Amino acid sequence: MGRFILNKSTSREIENNELWDNELEALLVTGHSDQALTLAQDIYLSEERLKSFLLIAHKKDCISPANYEMVRTNINRLVDTIQFEKIPEKAIELAKLLLPIDYQKAMCIVDRVTTSNKEAINADKVYTLMSLMAYKTGDDTGNVTNFDLVSDKIADEELRSFTHAAKSLFEDVSVEHFLDELHKLPNDSRKLQLLQIWLPAHKEKDHIGKAVLEALHLIVAVSDTDMPKARILKTVCQSMGRMSQEDMTKAMTYIESIKDTVKYPTYDYIDAELTIIEATKDELPDESKAHLEDLYLYILELKDASVRLACLSKLLGRFEYLGNKATTEKILGTSTVELRHQIIDGIQQLLGETAYHVKIVEEPIKALVCDYPTMIDEIIKNVNTKERRSRAYSLAAFYYLSKQDEKKIDLKRFFALIDKTDNVYGNRDKPLRLLSRILYYADDINHNSFLPLIKKHFHYYEEIEDTSKKIIAFMRIYIWMRKHFPSDSFADKIKKEILGSWKSINILKEKIECGYFLVKQFAKDSKDDAEDVLQQCNKMKTGCFLTSSSCVNAYSIALDLYSRSMGLLVRNHVDNCSQMLRQFEEDVDMQLSTIEKAIAWSTIALEYYLANDNDQFHNLCAKYFPTDLSAYSMWDQKCLLWGISPALYYYSSNFLFEQLQNYDEQFQNDVLKHILIFITCKEAAFSSSTWEFKAYDLSFKDYQDLISILEHGTDDDLFFQTANIVAKSIREGKPKQVLSTEQKSTVIKDMVRIISEKLPTKNGIQHNGAQGGLSVAGRCRCLTKDSNTSIEKEGYIPYSLQA
Repeated sequence: MGRFILNKSTSREIENNELWDNELEALLVTGHSDQALTLAQDIYLSEERLKSFLLIAHKKDCISPANYEMVRTNINRLVDTIQFEKIPEKAIELAKLLLPIDYQKAMCIVDRVTTSNKEAINADKVYTLMSLMAYKTGDDTGNVTNFDLVSDKIADEELRSFTHAAKSLFEDVSVEHFLDELHKLPNDSRKLQLLQIWLPAHKEKDHIGKAVLEALHLIVAVSDTDMPKARILKTVCQSMGRMSQEDMTKAMTYIESIKDTVKYPTYDYIDAELTIIEATKDELPDESKAHLEDLYLYILELKDASVRLACLSKLLGRFEYLGNKATTEKILGTSTVELRHQIIDGIQQLLGETAYHVKIVEEPIKALVCDYPTMIDEIIKNVNTKERRSRAYSLAAFYYLSKQDEKKIDLKRFFALIDKTDNVYGNRDKPLRLLSRILYYADDINHNSFLPLIKKHFHYYEEIEDTSKKIIAFMRIYIWMRKHFPSDSFADKIKKEILGSWKSINILKEKIECGYFLVKQFAKDSKDDAEDVLQQCNKMKTGCFLTSSSCVNAYSIALDLYSRSMGLLVRNHVDNCSQMLRQFEEDVDMQLSTIEKAIAWSTIALEYYLANDNDQFHNLCAKYFPTDLSAYSMWDQKCLLWGISPALYYYSSNFLFEQLQNYDEQFQNDVLKHILIFITCKEAAFSSSTWEFKAYDLSFKDYQDLISILEHGTDDDLFFQTANIVAKSIREGKPKQVLSTEQKSTVIKDMVRIISEKLPTKNGIQHNGAQGGLSVAGRCRCLTKDSNTSIEKEGYIPYSLQA
């Protein structure tokens, strides 16, 4: 199967002239509509050809009227000839694209598919979706009756009524009109579902209190069903602040009746109660104070300390919005200062008793990062490892941008949090990319105050390792600058970074995909830049084995299967294995990048190692493993080194350990873990390996290799897992060559020595007992009946690993 998929002539015949994602739009926005039409016309698969013509039709403004008519002609012909019944899922997606262009033909496709696939497809649900889409696109098509025509096809009367009510989601109707439509629904659950969607988007409307009352009434009406009442209540009550006193009084009657049954999930209940207290503090101050007092007592009585501290953090985070500060403090019998100390002290105590530190601090960070920023440092400083502290600061930076109002975002505060994290595991990536998204889309931010801070901290974006993510972030900032600061030369620096990062992509298919994305974006600002990148993409496309995006995933799967198949041939000593490997080499030599080839061949090399063919193992490693990694981007270096690390360890462990010194500590431990997994599981393909706590059949050399790897490790968890596996394997494993008593004793003593030297690690858990706990665990589990070593004789005291 792998050979068939990779065969050049067959592959090119099947996908000849298919397109990459973004390619059509890139051609259209740069004025190459004729080329786009030609490419679409020549696509081999008819359903893909139809999709391309539909995408062009959606860009009607980019082509001439004559070409648009030609596109419509091709669409009509393809719709009449394609056997949609045989591709139901693809057919529905094509019908969605066709709907705003030709409603009747779109529904014809749906009719054909639902009729022929009654068991696999729920026709009513499809018609519901299509009717809502028809209504939403009515202004574009000029046919506002499409909605009624499609919805009439829904057989289920209740679902048809729901669909008619749901169309109000797409129009600016009054509260009264929406409720009239809602009341036509026969089912209370459906009414409540629709209200949950409609209310948050219309909470500023006049008379919104009527909709809130209706929602609260429905919560009571369906209270005997299994539903997340607290979450729904939180959503509904966001609009309570605009209710009249009369409506608010009625609302509180409903709320009191369900108060005792909506306390789960706890966090949603706390959020809902705080929202109610804030909404009623002016109109119904007595009820607001009573709810506040009850809520505080409820929080104090929570048994789970982690949940209790998170809820207290939510209370403190909203403290300023619950009414007059002095009055609120009097009601609670505590001040914000005391509440603050209560939270900090509680978290500090809890962190000393459990290992799940990030989970403990996440909710308090989320609740306090906007209004109590100084508490963030106090909370995080007690987290037990450097890695987890960095992760916590990453969460703080992300939640700050996520929760803070656009107008109040303070980039100095944001970057102060970023300064305290690191780039391991993309800790900086997520908040930095969120900031780039805010720059790209937000209208209410202070652009002028943002600019100098973006320039000052732009190096953080340059340090993002994933090239594709970095380019997207760069492009958003570039478009933002060209829109708001068109004369600032810093935009030229960003453009240079974008193009440099793009050119550094080592894998051709990824480079082409990214290039067409750049064309679309550059076209918004500079047709010349877009045209230049487009021409480079077109040139690269002619030399790329894969000529479309649709083939990339299939190709990756096929390559994995192909390389695994070659590995199995080696493992099973097939007679003509060498000939097949030569064919494999010919197939992939011109199609893969250096990195891809190294990783693919490392899998096969490991099979030779397992088959004890050391000559062939060393030959393959010498031939395909790069010796100079500096030519590649940091991301590509890490992908390469991680992918070939098990084979590289056996080929040249000194070179591997020397190279690892150039990377962050977390990556070093990830690579070491990858090697440890291979040593124990003996699976050349990593996806086939599952590292479980069980006995493995390990030889004495395997144990020596494990110990050699641990000599370079710095991760607590790495020592913990390996020590347990080694202990269990020595006791219960059944290797071909049974270990002697002396060998077992040597392994035990080496493990104890390493753990004694390494723990506690510099950036790991520092509490007392970490070292003793792991040492004793290793030695206790390693003891066997024929071992002459006795823990009792040497005076070790067992210490729980749960400490």
